[in-house]
Amino acid sequence: MKKLICFIFSLLLMESVWSQEVNKFVVAKYSCTSSDGKVLIGCIIKDYKGDYPKDKFVIPETIGKKRVLAIDDYAFRGCDELKKKYGFKGPLILPQTIVSIGKYAFNGCDGLTGDLILPSLLKNIGMCAFADCKGFNGKLSLSPTLKHIGMSAFDSCFNLTGSLTIPSSLMSIESSVFRYCGKLSGSLILPLSVRSVGDEAFRGCENLSGNLILPSSLKIIGEAAFAGCSKLTGSLVFPSSVKYIGGSAFKDCHGLTGPLRLPQAINFMEASTFSGCNGLDGSLTLPSTLTFIGEDCFRACSGLTGELKLPSTLTSIERGSFYGCKGLTGSLVLPSSLTIIGASAFRGCSGFTGSLVMPKYITYVDESVFEGCSHLTGELRLPSSITSIRRSAFAGCCSFSGDLTIPSSVTSIGYSAFAGCNGFTGKLSLPSSLTSIRDEAFKECDHFSDVVSLALIPPVIGKEVFPKVATLYCPSPKLYKKAFGRKKFKQIKLSTDD
Repeated sequence: MKKLICFIFSLLLMESVWSQEVNKFVVAKYSCTSSDGKVLIGCIIKDYKGDYPKDKFVIPETIGKKRVLAIDDYAFRGCDELKKKYGFKGPLILPQTIVSIGKYAFNGCDGLTGDLILPSLLKNIGMCAFADCKGFNGKLSLSPTLKHIGMSAFDSCFNLTGSLTIPSSLMSIESSVFRYCGKLSGSLILPLSVRSVGDEAFRGCENLSGNLILPSSLKIIGEAAFAGCSKLTGSLVFPSSVKYIGGSAFKDCHGLTGPLRLPQAINFMEASTFSGCNGLDGSLTLPSTLTFIGEDCFRACSGLTGELKLPSTLTSIERGSFYGCKGLTGSLVLPSSLTIIGASAFRGCSGFTGSLVMPKYITYVDESVFEGCSHLTGELRLPSSITSIRRSAFAGCCSFSGDLTIPSSVTSIGYSAFAGCNGFTGKLSLPSSLTSIRDEAFKECDHFSDVVSLALIPPVIGKEVFPKVATLYCPSPKLYKKAFGRKKFKQIKLSTDD
């Protein structure tokens, strides 16, 4: 494939010899090869030394009888002073001869207004070329021949309006290219040529609407690439070619609907990828080789429904991963490969039913991990590997029933760990290893018949730990009465009593 090979380095050896000021423009020789193989010879604008006009800024097609082919890096950077010093406020008129605009070329020129119409032969736009040009308040017209748009090229051009048409010649959309271009509107269709979308590429483009069409060539979606694009609608369909989806990639894309099926090539889900996508309203299909689900990955995706099938390869579910996914139903089957389930991972998932079996490699039950999972039922069986049950871990899990046996490895039970678990109707067994129980750990667990403690030395307890209706059986009633007080239980008896 033939490519444009000139750009900025085409100053070559002659620039130091031929660099001059013509009609207030500082220019140098420039040559490049066009897409059809022709050598183009002209000049590049490096700076401007003249006074700025009051109504519009026109870049001429020729300077000193040479065609203007490019605008150099930093050529007009800092022309925000135009507005302050000269009162300039008007459109930018670019000649059709330009094939390249360098990095930071018009960065911060907020006196430029109206439409931004780019030359039809333009091949390259450098990094931050028009970043922070807040004055543009018309349409953005991208050249159909564009092959490269540098990162942050139009970053924070808040007032550009109209639909956004991505040229079919682009192979990648760099980081932050259209970030916070909040007034661009219409559907967002990525052409078949695009293989990657960079970090924050469309972040905050809150008025893009209609369907988001991802091409079959797409492999990488960067961090926060579409975060805050809240008016994009329709189903989100991933091509099988996608191998990576960055953290927060679709965060707060409330308008996206339908089921969510993730590509099989994904084995690592980053943090907050779909957080706040509460419009998704079908089943969730995870890749069969997935090993990691990041923090808040599906948080508040309350419209997702059906059974959650976690792959057998999964080793870590991080903090808040499924927090608030109340539409997920059926049994929650945790694969035996899991070693970490983070705080609030399934908090508020009130649709899950059936019994809960904790994986054998979990070493602690984190804060609020199953808080509010009010329809989990049956006897709760905890693995012998856990050493602590943290704050509000099972608070509000009111449908558990039968006995509750705390494993012999547990040394501490956190604040409100089982508060509101009033479905337990059998015996609560506390191990000899237990040294502390925080406030309200078993508050409102009013249907335990008995509490049995095997600890020779009574654990340190907080306020309102146990229901007062239960009878405590322990190795030394005298020590326990002294440590707990007589009013903590209905009775305190020796554990060998009938």
